[in-house]
Amino acid sequence: MKRMGPIRFVCLTLALVAMVNQAAQARDVHLRRAAATGAVTAISTPVKVFLLMGQSNMLGLGHVGPVRWKNSLEYAVKKEHRYGFLVNKAGRWTVSRTVRLVFTIPGRLENQENQPTFMNQVRHGFTGRGMSIRYNQWLSVNGHRTIGPEFGIGEELKKVVHGPILLLKSCNGNRSIGWDLLPPGSKGYLYTDKRGRVWQYAAYGQSPMKWLRGTPKSRRQKVPWYAGKEYDMDVANAKYILTHLSTFYPGATRYTIAGFFFWQGDKDRYDAGLARHYEANLTHFIQHVRKDFKAPDAPFVLATLGQDIKGVTKGNDGRVLKAQLDVANPAIHPEFKGNVATVYTHPLSKGGASNSHYNGNAQTYMDVGLAMGKAMDNLLTHGKTVASPLPRDEKLLNQYTAILRNARHQLYTALPSIDPGMRKPFMAAFRAEAAAKPYRDNNRRFTAAVAHCQQLAEPILDMTNAFLSSDQYDTQLIRASIIADATARGLADFAEKSKANAMLIQTLLTSPALMRQMQMADGARDGNYGLTMRIYTAIERASTLARHGILQRLALATALSQKPHLTFRDQQPYNPVTRYLDYQRAYLKGELDPAFPTFSTWQCRYIIDEPYDNQEINWVRTMLRNYAPNMVLSGQYLNIVHTDVGYCHPHPGLVPGNIVAQEIAGGGECGIRAWVGRVAERAFGIPVWGVRQRGHAALTHWAPDGWVTPLGAGWNWNWWDHRSGLDFYLETQARRYPRRFMKVLRAQWIAATLGEKPPDGMVPGTGGFWYAVANCQKRALVASGKPRHSAMDESQLLARYGPTEAEKLQRQPVKRSAFEISVGKQGIIDIPAVACSWPTRTVRGVLFTKSFLGGMQLHYYKFVHTRRFGKKGPPPLRYTFNVKRGGRYELTAKVVTVKPTQHLAVVVNRGTKATDMTIPWTNGMWQKTSAVSITLKSGINVMTIGPSTAFFAVSIKDFSLTPMK
Repeated sequence: MKRMGPIRFVCLTLALVAMVNQAAQARDVHLRRAAATGAVTAISTPVKVFLLMGQSNMLGLGHVGPVRWKNSLEYAVKKEHRYGFLVNKAGRWTVSRTVRLVFTIPGRLENQENQPTFMNQVRHGFTGRGMSIRYNQWLSVNGHRTIGPEFGIGEELKKVVHGPILLLKSCNGNRSIGWDLLPPGSKGYLYTDKRGRVWQYAAYGQSPMKWLRGTPKSRRQKVPWYAGKEYDMDVANAKYILTHLSTFYPGATRYTIAGFFFWQGDKDRYDAGLARHYEANLTHFIQHVRKDFKAPDAPFVLATLGQDIKGVTKGNDGRVLKAQLDVANPAIHPEFKGNVATVYTHPLSKGGASNSHYNGNAQTYMDVGLAMGKAMDNLLTHGKTVASPLPRDEKLLNQYTAILRNARHQLYTALPSIDPGMRKPFMAAFRAEAAAKPYRDNNRRFTAAVAHCQQLAEPILDMTNAFLSSDQYDTQLIRASIIADATARGLADFAEKSKANAMLIQTLLTSPALMRQMQMADGARDGNYGLTMRIYTAIERASTLARHGILQRLALATALSQKPHLTFRDQQPYNPVTRYLDYQRAYLKGELDPAFPTFSTWQCRYIIDEPYDNQEINWVRTMLRNYAPNMVLSGQYLNIVHTDVGYCHPHPGLVPGNIVAQEIAGGGECGIRAWVGRVAERAFGIPVWGVRQRGHAALTHWAPDGWVTPLGAGWNWNWWDHRSGLDFYLETQARRYPRRFMKVLRAQWIAATLGEKPPDGMVPGTGGFWYAVANCQKRALVASGKPRHSAMDESQLLARYGPTEAEKLQRQPVKRSAFEISVGKQGIIDIPAVACSWPTRTVRGVLFTKSFLGGMQLHYYKFVHTRRFGKKGPPPLRYTFNVKRGGRYELTAKVVTVKPTQHLAVVVNRGTKATDMTIPWTNGMWQKTSAVSITLKSGINVMTIGPSTAFFAVSIKDFSLTPMK
């Protein structure tokens, strides 16, 4: 597992603490007013006080928001419907009226460098100047940007503790129990390292933390700290809160120490001497903190570090884990029987490690808090030591956890060893990319940073090449990466709901080919593999065609996507089974693009994941075939944006059709144009990735020679779904080498299995070591030259998959009658729209095109005025025909439009007065216009049709002249 260096970790944690203290200073000013906004009712019963101590684990860095981050609490509550007790029916954060949270962090004390004076301050008559209050409120998520385990703890305590509860959190980040939190009375000890050097570790009150035995005091390193200083400050702060109880718990006058919660251990694992002595220090800590608060029998609950696995984790990490588990084992510590419990948190962790604060995943903090609260409940009610509160279905949870644990164990022994002398500079160069501002055009600094990183990565890629090129561990890796992504707890929660659910998970984990296909396509959205299996199974039941070829890949892509990723308006998510069946129907009818059957499962995800509903997608497909068949025949579906979606302030409601129809009719700025373009391409089976830019919205799409950005600026300015354009584009390029891309995927699966911190898609140079290796593998692939297998050309697609309906139309010859004016038995004159005497071919404003109705049709459109073309156009259409019997005729036309009501001017035989012909809005479907009356003479007539003032575009199949009686 990738570990953060101690120095870097210290700097990071101190920076975070500084931010916390700065935010807390504003609260301190009003601290004493918190209890009194009026008369406060006195509380007759003692307040039950639970102390929360530790380091950054207990400090709490789980993200509250935003809801789009799947690690956030808002996502867990609003999207996954977890932790319902945190919100009320209106969806607002609840506020407890029985549980109070006070969170204090040590601040500045006078004369901190003067050790005796400082120690005297904190031991005698502490004034409270050395603390900052971050929170002094009733327990609620309101006002929190991050959370710790206190919300889960508070929820569980309310079940067994009656009356007022105070959660008093007094802690700081980056603190070890063998140095910073060393309790008074702790003695020093000796430790011999691997080189044979003997180190003396400080007793309480001594400084520095360690020195070589025999070093005179005058030559020891001088530091403004001493062993146990953090312990003294945390205890002193807590006592100050309790001394001024009514200030922090309105109306309270008495209290009892009801229990202790402790989550710590990360810093001790970086020093072998501290790790080996961890159990002795922890034992003394439990005893002394009870003594300091005069609560010798108060229950004590501690939690392990989530990344460490029982029986597998070795070295310092394993020693700390074993010590934490052993203190709750009555056979080893009988003095703690019934009053100390350890929560084993590995099954509860959603990934990451303690030094990365579990990637800020709020669910980890919530689940650990709930487990610690349950453990405390058991100690309070039954006096039982609960070593590992687990979900209800322990059998399934243990089964999934064991799979992941065994895979990790195999990896630890099988992975190639990387020299730290190579690994450290490589990761430093990789991290440096974030500061190079890659979003700038022609950024030489970023290019140089990437080149430097790739140079350092070359020997590492060579060392890992043999392992990543082999498929020996694929099945174990893929299965473990699924469990790591979904978490063992998440899979168990889904499986225990029903036997059918359990069978779905069992089917998944025993189907190597299916698992491989899923993980090659980036896995299930939000790690919800249970829902993916449910949808995939439902699609297979609905259609036997969904088991082979492109339709199988489309079915799996639908199941992996689950629902639209972006819903920009109030609507219910689409039914994924219906969505798949609609695309299957369109494919079988030949309505989709010829390249559609060549797409992979990964590419199909960018087709199916469309927020417009099924009816709107089907409407777009039909509308374009009617209104602009030339776009369908050429595969240029995006052109509807350029030709018909005006770049202007949106005018919704101009037509009564669906939302896409309204957006085409009313126009809009970049956002609406991007949405229309996206649905137009996806309707015909073209993968599209949405794009946001500064002050702009656009899209990118698949093309035979690689993905491109047809709207907006280049890739370095793009981002979408918390992923940068450069990152996405790199993946699209690397995936053009399908065989060698497996090395990228294997590196990612290794990283997920080991629980490495995943990369931030918006920030280059982030993620753990194996994610960095995967990224450099992508770059190496792209730099290796053009891929051998390029996209099929039209003839190859035709030979392999047969013609689509558009290709059939394209190859079908046009009969001469399509251009000829005819007269029916009743004297009705039928004039094909393309039977013009002028123009006789396509010119600007007039487009002759084949029609899906058969024959030809004419697209008549207004174009923008330029100096080159003069007037705005289009030119008038002229039809010359022979009439046997003159008189009054009714003129109608078969048209299709997407714009509101328009008008054409009809002039017969060079008359001076034009007849107005109304062209209605037809919602993209073929429709006949209302009849207008014109007078024709016997013999040759010339009818001219031109644009009126209210005209934009219309597609015309034919005109009909019917004699009036």
